[in-house]
Amino acid sequence: SLLATYLVSWWTYRTSKRLVAPVSWLANVVSQWDPRDPDASVIKPHNLPAEAGSEVRRLSQALVGLADRVADFVQRERDFTRDASHELRTPLTVIRVATDMMMTAADTPPTTLRSLARVQRAGRDMEEVIDAFLILAREMDIAPQSREFEVLDVIQDQVARIRPLLVDRPVAIELIDNGAPRLFGPPHVLAVMVANLLSNAAHFTDHGSIEVRLSPDSIEVRDSGIGMDADALARAFDPFYRADIAREDGRGMGLPITRRLGERMGWPVSLQSL
Repeated sequence: SLLATYLVSWWTYRTSKRLVAPVSWLANVVSQWDPRDPDASVIKPHNLPAEAGSEVRRLSQALVGLADRVADFVQRERDFTRDASHELRTPLTVIRVATDMMMTAADTPPTTLRSLARVQRAGRDMEEVIDAFLILAREMDIAPQSREFEVLDVIQDQVARIRPLLVDRPVAIELIDNGAPRLFGPPHVLAVMVANLLSNAAHFTDHGSIEVRLSPDSIEVRDSGIGMDADALARAFDPFYRADIAREDGRGMGLPITRRLGERMGWPVSLQSL
Protein backbone atom coordinates (compact mmCIF):
# COMPACT_ATOMS: atom_id res chain seq x y z
CA SER A 1 0.00 0.00 0.00
CA LEU A 2 2.80 2.41 0.90
CA LEU A 3 4.62 1.57 -2.33
CA ALA A 4 1.46 2.06 -4.37
CA THR A 5 0.79 5.39 -2.63
CA TYR A 6 4.36 6.52 -3.33
CA LEU A 7 4.16 5.52 -7.00
CA VAL A 8 0.80 7.26 -7.47
CA SER A 9 2.12 10.43 -5.77
CA TRP A 10 5.30 10.39 -7.87
CA TRP A 11 3.33 9.90 -11.07
CA THR A 12 0.91 12.71 -10.13
CA TYR A 13 3.82 15.03 -9.35
CA ARG A 14 5.56 14.29 -12.66
CA THR A 15 2.34 14.73 -14.60
CA SER A 16 1.51 18.02 -12.87
CA LYS A 17 5.03 19.32 -13.40
CA ARG A 18 4.90 18.41 -17.07
CA LEU A 19 1.59 20.24 -17.43
CA VAL A 20 2.64 23.33 -15.46
CA ALA A 21 6.16 23.68 -16.91
CA PRO A 22 5.01 25.25 -20.23
CA VAL A 23 2.85 27.75 -18.36
CA SER A 24 5.78 28.71 -16.12
CA TRP A 25 8.01 29.05 -19.17
CA LEU A 26 5.41 31.25 -20.87
CA ALA A 27 5.00 33.45 -17.79
CA ASN A 28 8.77 33.91 -17.52
CA VAL A 29 9.06 34.98 -21.16
CA VAL A 30 6.17 37.45 -20.92
CA SER A 31 7.54 38.97 -17.69
CA GLN A 32 10.72 39.93 -19.57
CA TRP A 33 8.89 41.77 -22.37
CA ASP A 34 9.62 45.42 -23.00
CA PRO A 35 6.18 47.10 -22.67
CA ARG A 36 7.08 49.58 -25.43
CA ASP A 37 8.07 46.85 -27.88
CA PRO A 38 7.06 43.34 -26.79
CA ASP A 39 8.77 40.55 -28.74
CA ALA A 40 5.89 38.13 -29.31
CA SER A 41 7.78 35.96 -31.79
CA VAL A 42 9.30 33.91 -28.94
CA ILE A 43 5.93 32.57 -27.80
CA LYS A 44 4.46 31.77 -31.20
CA PRO A 45 3.19 28.14 -31.45
CA HIS A 46 6.22 26.79 -33.31
CA ASN A 47 8.55 28.07 -30.55
CA LEU A 48 6.65 26.59 -27.61
CA PRO A 49 8.06 23.65 -25.64
CA ALA A 50 7.17 20.23 -27.01
CA GLU A 51 5.12 19.33 -23.94
CA ALA A 52 2.87 22.38 -24.32
CA GLY A 53 -0.76 21.34 -24.53
CA SER A 54 -3.62 22.88 -26.48
CA GLU A 55 -4.55 25.20 -23.62
CA VAL A 56 -1.02 26.65 -23.49
CA ARG A 57 -1.01 27.11 -27.26
CA ARG A 58 -4.32 28.97 -27.12
CA LEU A 59 -2.94 31.17 -24.32
CA SER A 60 0.18 31.95 -26.35
CA GLN A 61 -1.93 32.92 -29.36
CA ALA A 62 -3.98 35.27 -27.18
CA LEU A 63 -0.81 36.85 -25.78
CA VAL A 64 0.63 37.29 -29.28
CA GLY A 65 -2.54 39.10 -30.33
CA LEU A 66 -2.41 41.28 -27.22
CA ALA A 67 1.24 42.16 -27.87
CA ASP A 68 0.44 43.13 -31.46
CA ARG A 69 -2.40 45.39 -30.33
CA VAL A 70 -0.25 47.05 -27.65
CA ALA A 71 2.57 47.66 -30.13
CA ASP A 72 0.11 49.11 -32.64
CA PHE A 73 -1.40 51.40 -30.00
CA VAL A 74 2.02 52.67 -28.85
CA GLN A 75 3.09 53.30 -32.44
CA ARG A 76 -0.10 55.18 -33.25
CA GLU A 77 0.36 57.36 -30.16
CA ARG A 78 3.94 58.17 -31.16
CA ASP A 79 2.96 58.87 -34.76
CA PHE A 80 0.14 61.18 -33.71
CA THR A 81 2.33 63.14 -31.28
CA ARG A 82 5.11 63.46 -33.86
CA ASP A 83 2.82 64.44 -36.74
CA ALA A 84 0.74 66.86 -34.68
CA SER A 85 3.87 68.53 -33.31
CA HIS A 86 5.29 68.85 -36.82
CA GLU A 87 2.09 70.35 -38.23
CA LEU A 88 1.85 72.89 -35.41
CA ARG A 89 5.24 74.31 -36.31
CA THR A 90 4.00 75.65 -39.67
CA PRO A 91 1.45 78.16 -38.29
CA LEU A 92 3.88 79.12 -35.53
CA THR A 93 6.48 79.99 -38.15
CA VAL A 94 3.95 82.16 -39.99
CA ILE A 95 3.03 83.92 -36.73
CA ARG A 96 6.66 84.55 -35.85
CA VAL A 97 7.53 85.97 -39.28
CA ALA A 98 4.41 88.15 -39.37
CA THR A 99 5.02 89.59 -35.91
CA ASP A 100 8.67 90.27 -36.74
CA MET A 101 7.64 92.27 -39.81
CA MET A 102 5.00 94.23 -37.88
CA MET A 103 7.42 95.05 -35.06
CA THR A 104 10.00 96.44 -37.47
CA ALA A 105 7.45 98.73 -39.14
CA ALA A 106 8.10 102.37 -38.30
CA ASP A 107 4.43 103.30 -37.88
CA THR A 108 3.54 100.56 -35.37
CA PRO A 109 2.05 102.14 -32.20
CA PRO A 110 3.69 101.32 -28.83
CA THR A 111 0.56 99.54 -27.55
CA THR A 112 0.61 97.30 -30.62
CA LEU A 113 4.32 96.59 -30.09
CA ARG A 114 3.61 95.39 -26.56
CA SER A 115 0.86 93.12 -27.82
CA LEU A 116 3.11 91.76 -30.57
CA ALA A 117 5.84 91.07 -28.02
CA ARG A 118 3.35 89.01 -25.99
CA VAL A 119 2.34 87.11 -29.13
CA GLN A 120 6.00 86.33 -29.82
CA ARG A 121 6.55 85.11 -26.26
CA ALA A 122 3.48 82.89 -26.53
CA GLY A 123 4.82 81.51 -29.82
CA ARG A 124 8.15 80.67 -28.22
CA ASP A 125 6.33 79.00 -25.34
CA MET A 126 4.35 76.90 -27.79
CA GLU A 127 7.54 75.86 -29.61
CA GLU A 128 9.03 74.73 -26.29
CA VAL A 129 5.88 72.70 -25.55
CA ILE A 130 6.07 71.09 -28.99
CA ASP A 131 9.71 70.15 -28.41
CA ALA A 132 8.74 68.64 -25.07
CA PHE A 133 6.00 66.56 -26.72
CA LEU A 134 8.47 65.33 -29.30
CA ILE A 135 10.77 64.18 -26.50
CA LEU A 136 7.90 62.19 -24.97
CA ALA A 137 7.12 60.68 -28.38
CA ARG A 138 10.68 59.52 -29.03
CA GLU A 139 12.09 56.18 -27.99
CA MET A 140 13.67 56.06 -24.55
CA ASP A 141 17.06 55.17 -26.03
CA ILE A 142 17.08 58.27 -28.28
CA ALA A 143 18.54 61.06 -26.18
CA PRO A 144 17.16 64.57 -26.75
CA GLN A 145 19.47 67.39 -27.78
CA SER A 146 21.12 68.54 -24.56
CA ARG A 147 23.64 71.07 -23.36
CA GLU A 148 24.89 72.45 -20.07
CA PHE A 149 22.84 75.41 -18.89
CA GLU A 150 22.21 77.62 -15.87
CA VAL A 151 19.03 76.68 -14.03
CA LEU A 152 18.73 80.22 -12.65
CA ASP A 153 18.45 81.70 -16.16
CA VAL A 154 15.56 79.37 -17.04
CA ILE A 155 13.73 80.04 -13.78
CA GLN A 156 14.14 83.82 -14.02
CA ASP A 157 12.67 83.78 -17.51
CA GLN A 158 9.64 81.72 -16.40
CA VAL A 159 9.03 83.92 -13.35
CA ALA A 160 9.10 86.99 -15.61
CA ARG A 161 6.55 85.36 -17.93
CA ILE A 162 4.14 84.54 -15.10
CA ARG A 163 4.15 88.05 -13.58
CA PRO A 164 1.63 89.51 -16.09
CA LEU A 165 -0.91 86.90 -14.92
CA LEU A 166 -0.69 88.27 -11.38
CA VAL A 167 -1.30 91.92 -12.27
CA ASP A 168 -4.29 93.41 -10.39
CA ARG A 169 -4.28 90.45 -8.01
CA PRO A 170 -3.06 90.47 -4.37
CA VAL A 171 -0.46 87.80 -5.12
CA ALA A 172 3.29 88.38 -4.85
CA ILE A 173 5.86 86.16 -6.55
CA GLU A 174 9.42 85.82 -5.27
CA LEU A 175 12.49 83.97 -6.53
CA ILE A 176 14.86 82.75 -3.80
CA ASP A 177 18.24 81.50 -4.99
CA ASN A 178 19.99 79.29 -2.42
CA GLY A 179 22.53 77.96 -4.91
CA ALA A 180 20.98 77.12 -8.27
CA PRO A 181 23.01 74.44 -10.09
CA ARG A 182 24.03 73.93 -13.69
CA LEU A 183 22.34 71.03 -15.44
CA PHE A 184 23.06 69.01 -18.54
CA GLY A 185 19.95 68.49 -20.60
CA PRO A 186 17.45 70.29 -22.80
CA PRO A 187 16.72 73.66 -21.11
CA HIS A 188 13.37 74.03 -22.89
CA VAL A 189 12.11 70.88 -21.12
CA LEU A 190 12.87 72.37 -17.71
CA ALA A 191 11.20 75.59 -18.91
CA VAL A 192 8.00 73.71 -19.78
CA MET A 193 8.01 71.88 -16.44
CA VAL A 194 8.52 75.05 -14.39
CA ALA A 195 6.01 76.97 -16.52
CA ASN A 196 3.34 74.34 -15.78
CA LEU A 197 4.07 74.45 -12.05
CA LEU A 198 3.99 78.25 -11.94
CA SER A 199 0.82 78.38 -14.03
CA ASN A 200 -0.83 75.90 -11.67
CA ALA A 201 0.27 77.96 -8.65
CA ALA A 202 -1.03 81.19 -10.19
CA HIS A 203 -4.30 79.53 -11.16
CA PHE A 204 -5.14 78.33 -7.64
CA THR A 205 -3.75 81.27 -5.63
CA ASP A 206 -6.22 84.13 -5.22
CA HIS A 207 -4.21 86.02 -2.60
CA GLY A 208 -0.94 85.57 -0.75
CA SER A 209 2.34 84.62 -2.38
CA ILE A 210 4.15 82.27 -4.73
CA GLU A 211 7.76 81.36 -3.97
CA VAL A 212 10.29 79.65 -6.18
CA ARG A 213 13.19 78.31 -4.12
CA LEU A 214 16.34 77.10 -5.84
CA SER A 215 18.90 74.88 -4.12
CA PRO A 216 21.75 72.73 -5.44
CA ASP A 217 19.53 69.64 -5.66
CA SER A 218 15.94 70.87 -6.02
CA ILE A 219 13.50 73.44 -7.38
CA GLU A 220 10.51 74.16 -5.13
CA VAL A 221 7.40 76.06 -6.14
CA ARG A 222 5.37 77.05 -3.08
CA ASP A 223 2.06 78.91 -3.02
CA SER A 224 -0.61 79.95 -0.55
CA GLY A 225 -3.41 78.62 -2.72
CA ILE A 226 -6.47 76.53 -1.94
CA GLY A 227 -4.47 73.42 -1.08
CA MET A 228 -5.36 69.79 -1.74
CA ASP A 229 -6.93 67.04 0.32
CA ALA A 230 -5.66 63.45 0.31
CA ASP A 231 -7.88 62.41 -2.61
CA ALA A 232 -6.78 65.37 -4.76
CA LEU A 233 -3.12 64.68 -4.00
CA ALA A 234 -3.52 61.05 -5.02
CA ARG A 235 -5.11 62.02 -8.36
CA ALA A 236 -3.25 65.26 -9.12
CA PHE A 237 -1.06 63.62 -11.77
CA ASP A 238 -3.96 61.85 -13.49
CA PRO A 239 -4.67 63.26 -16.97
CA PHE A 240 -7.67 65.64 -17.14
CA TYR A 241 -8.17 65.63 -13.36
CA ARG A 242 -8.98 69.03 -11.85
CA ALA A 243 -9.09 69.64 -8.11
CA ASP A 244 -11.50 72.57 -8.47
CA ILE A 245 -13.93 72.07 -11.35
CA ALA A 246 -15.62 75.38 -10.52
CA ARG A 247 -12.72 77.14 -12.22
CA GLU A 248 -13.48 76.93 -15.92
CA ASP A 249 -9.99 77.49 -17.29
CA GLY A 250 -7.51 74.64 -17.20
CA ARG A 251 -7.76 71.14 -18.64
CA GLY A 252 -5.95 69.08 -16.02
CA MET A 253 -2.93 68.24 -18.22
CA GLY A 254 -0.19 70.48 -16.80
CA LEU A 255 0.88 68.29 -13.89
CA PRO A 256 0.67 64.96 -15.81
CA ILE A 257 2.86 66.38 -18.59
CA THR A 258 5.29 67.77 -16.02
CA ARG A 259 5.64 64.39 -14.30
CA ARG A 260 6.11 62.53 -17.61
CA LEU A 261 8.81 64.96 -18.68
CA GLY A 262 10.48 64.59 -15.29
CA GLU A 263 10.46 60.81 -15.57
CA ARG A 264 11.87 61.02 -19.09
CA MET A 265 14.73 63.32 -18.05
CA GLY A 266 15.43 61.83 -14.61
CA TRP A 267 14.10 64.93 -12.82
CA PRO A 268 11.46 63.50 -10.46
CA VAL A 269 8.44 65.63 -9.54
CA SER A 270 6.59 65.39 -6.21
CA LEU A 271 3.63 67.25 -4.70
CA GLN A 272 2.75 68.17 -1.12
CA SER A 273 -0.05 70.10 0.52
CA LEU A 274 0.61 71.42 4.03
